[in-house]
Amino acid sequence: MVVANRYAKALFEQAVEQKQVELVQSDLALVLETIEQVDDFRLMIASPIVSAQDKKQVCSKVFSSISDLTAKFIHLVIDNGREVVLAQIVKAFETLYLRSEKKEKVKITTAKNMSQSQTQQIKDRLKKQFDLNDVTIDAHVEPSIIGGVIIQMGDKEYDGSILNKLKRIKQQAIAQ
Repeated sequence: MVVANRYAKALFEQAVEQKQVELVQSDLALVLETIEQVDDFRLMIASPIVSAQDKKQVCSKVFSSISDLTAKFIHLVIDNGREVVLAQIVKAFETLYLRSEKKEKVKITTAKNMSQSQTQQIKDRLKKQFDLNDVTIDAHVEPSIIGGVIIQMGDKEYDGSILNKLKRIKQQAIAQ
């Protein structure tokens, strides 16, 4: 992940310098969508059998509409043999982009579906607590957590689930 963060930071700095941050973010969203949804592309890009030149040609054709900066960056990643972490680079760039815009993506896991008012309360609280302009919530339901909430924001996680509390009680009982 360290490699992905370095590449993402370098691209982000270039995009800021060239005033193309939103354009590059848009380009990279397309790249990530392709990696995640097109199995043949994902297999090709990760294959050690496919030459770097062939990978660059395929990327040039598949991503013919992306900016010159993004295209050159993808070629650099391939030339440096880092294409297997391209998806992680894109996600790291997105994190930098969101933070620069004071936005955050948050994954919330609950035992049952949250109401709109509950979702809004969490959004408002996170915006206030972390001085954010916007929060996008990716809600998941996982009945095994029994109750409470698990919030993942960036590389941090708050686990306020009943399951986690029960596990801690069990560990304390065993330790005594």
